[in-house]
Amino acid sequence: MERQPVTSSLIKSIGHENGVMHIEFSNGKVYEYTGPKVSEHYAALLAAPSIGKHFGAHVRGCKATTCRAVS
Repeated sequence: MERQPVTSSLIKSIGHENGVMHIEFSNGKVYEYTGPKVSEHYAALLAAPSIGKHFGAHVRGCKATTCRAVS
């Protein structure tokens, strides 16, 4: 999956494909997110004034989204 770089101190890049979202964090770790809200989360992250704050408030801990480490 191709990820696009973003401007954030927490997140380095974000990608979305076929209902799966990958987030690469500044520490180099990549996590895969799946679930019914993933497409909404992806669009909202890209539109957010602060990607890190939006991630913390809406993606991290979202009960409708499953997360697993990819690398």
